[in-house]
Amino acid sequence: MKKISIVVPVYNVAEFLPACLGSLVQQTFRPQDYEVILVNDGSTDNSAQICQDYVKRYPALLQLLTKENGGLSDARNYGLARCQGQYVLFIDSDDYIERKMLERMYALTNQGTKRLVECNFIWEYADHQRLDQRSGYSSLQDYLVNGRVVAWNKMYQREWLLQTKVEFPKGKLYEDQNFFFKLVLFLKDINEIAVDTQAEVHYRQRSDSISYA
Repeated sequence: MKKISIVVPVYNVAEFLPACLGSLVQQTFRPQDYEVILVNDGSTDNSAQICQDYVKRYPALLQLLTKENGGLSDARNYGLARCQGQYVLFIDSDDYIERKMLERMYALTNQGTKRLVECNFIWEYADHQRLDQRSGYSSLQDYLVNGRVVAWNKMYQREWLLQTKVEFPKGKLYEDQNFFFKLVLFLKDINEIAVDTQAEVHYRQRSDSISYA
């Protein structure tokens, strides 16, 4: 079994995809311990070709799945159903990550017992950056009120996630928020969560994105 699966929905992001994929294949984590599942969600630009080129270069690490366009939530659920890792990450294809992200986050799983490992991240604007930082949470109530609802800064214990039967809602905006609040209800104690205080994800802000802030 792989220690980590990374699910990457891909839809018309040719401009940003090489930076994302480059950051995923250049991790300090042992290549044999993780897998990257690219889900081409019916892209109409050359995103699929870029994915194919990377799969040819890293066949033991990357695999490409292709489906009809169904939206971000559908692509994430599709990838989740087909991954094998002990933990799963959902990384958006227009973002990129730090080289030590997998190494640092997996080290915080407490030998695979944590349900969630969350990291800090950087908002990447065209002309500046903004750090989004937390050092931890004092309780589940604190997490409900102050937790970051985004899906892509968290590593989820895969078997636990599947047992909850919580999926990303298809056809809805702000799917991360919906997913977050449903999933938190299955946590029993704040000690099931670990926080990586390093900023691991570069969250690219695009004016044409529904989450642009």
